[in-house]
Amino acid sequence: RWIERSSDSEVVAHMCFALQKMFPQTYDGTLPVAYCVTRWRADPLARGSYSYVSRRAIAYDYVRLAQPVADRLYFAGEATSRWHPSTVHGAYYSGLREAMRICGDSWQDVEPSDQELRSRVPRRPLRGDVSR
Repeated sequence: RWIERSSDSEVVAHMCFALQKMFPQTYDGTLPVAYCVTRWRADPLARGSYSYVSRRAIAYDYVRLAQPVADRLYFAGEATSRWHPSTVHGAYYSGLREAMRICGDSWQDVEPSDQELRSRVPRRPLRGDVSR
């Protein structure tokens, strides 16, 4: 909540200070040339929210949410990430996925594969998981 009440320059200075403490040998505290501070909690369209999976959801729901409409409207965001929902990296992967889809590249390889994920982290399958 501190970020919501602070100026952009205060937030950036605080983050630079934290980076300098974490990486004293490699970061000299130089301020960035440009930055953008977001305040999701204050955003009337987000209110600090993130997606969550309903108990009735099935794995294919993520695939449906990410389907483009008429090859003109594309959807990205953590709510469309089947393997990383409700996370920043899920939002990131989904943005890469859609950028690659728009460019006509193969987007299947952006997120870790089913097999890679199963070997790394044990997970409870969602009801109706189409990968099994």
